[in-house]
Amino acid sequence: MPGPVPKNPQIRQRRNKVTTAAMLPKKSPEKKIPELPHRRGNRKWTPEAEAFWKEIWNSAMAAEFNDVDIQGLHVLLDLVDTYWRLPAKEIGKKKEMANEIRLQRQCFGLTPLDRMRLQWETEKADNAKTKGQRRRNAPVKTYKVDPRTVLDGAN
Repeated sequence: MPGPVPKNPQIRQRRNKVTTAAMLPKKSPEKKIPELPHRRGNRKWTPEAEAFWKEIWNSAMAAEFNDVDIQGLHVLLDLVDTYWRLPAKEIGKKKEMANEIRLQRQCFGLTPLDRMRLQWETEKADNAKTKGQRRRNAPVKTYKVDPRTVLDGAN
């Protein structure tokens, strides 16, 4: 005997919707990479900071960034630049900077764990599901002769 008929989704009290859930494109949309902010005294950015800035804006997460996020990303960029400028012997300061960078990265979904928390998925995960479904739906290969008989003949 079947159970009760499920409720209409429109009248359910709790829908378990997540406001931050998003499907991120496989590649960053053709979005212009914002210019690096100018620094006082025309100080240059470290190559690592410049590469970090390009990676952020070429990532799938860039599709979710708004204009208001740029200021926070500038702060993160400055932290990354400062980290790379610190001498290796100042391990304590480098560790503090690394911790702060880690905390700031969370705000923008720049790590896999943060994307999971925000329920951001990339298209490649969707493609993997499609490929897996195709593989499961593929016809089962049949043999004219049972391949296990080859093993019996070897003895």
